[in-house]
Amino acid sequence: VSTTEFGAFVKIPTKSSFVEGLLHNEDASWDRGKRCKDFLKVGEKIEVKLIKIDNKAGKISLSLKELQDSPIADFASKHKVGDKVTGSIKDVKDFGAFVELVGGVEALIRKEDATDELSVGASIEAAIADIDKSKARIRLSQKKLRVQKEREALDKFNAASDDKITIGDIIKEQLN
Repeated sequence: VSTTEFGAFVKIPTKSSFVEGLLHNEDASWDRGKRCKDFLKVGEKIEVKLIKIDNKAGKISLSLKELQDSPIADFASKHKVGDKVTGSIKDVKDFGAFVELVGGVEALIRKEDATDELSVGASIEAAIADIDKSKARIRLSQKKLRVQKEREALDKFNAASDDKITIGDIIKEQLN
């Protein structure tokens, strides 16, 4: 019926007439920056899922993205926690940065998990720290990747040598 800054009003047919429901921008697309007015046209027929009826307030909430497979679920079927990934920083906030990964999937790297400066457009390499399919979130960590690389180097050294060395040996040596 109409589009606004916060979403789109959708006419839903009933047995005798119609009701209007609201499709909020955050329920319209898995792309968090996409707004209804950017891709929906007044008069266009769309299929939506009814996600909430608030009889008291007289409101109906709709979702378009719940009818689509989550890109996070697809990503999670191909990746696991600890995998190394690369991406491009799309947005920087006080708490960290949003990184675009393969297939347009977004992940968050918190400032405390970063070892490099977080700036828009920069390429970043990190390990997957967490995948939360229910909340459609991925968290990355450069610190975790650094530890993984150190462990791999240590394992490689120990496999190729009769002299076994541990991380504790390395720390002890650095303290002396």
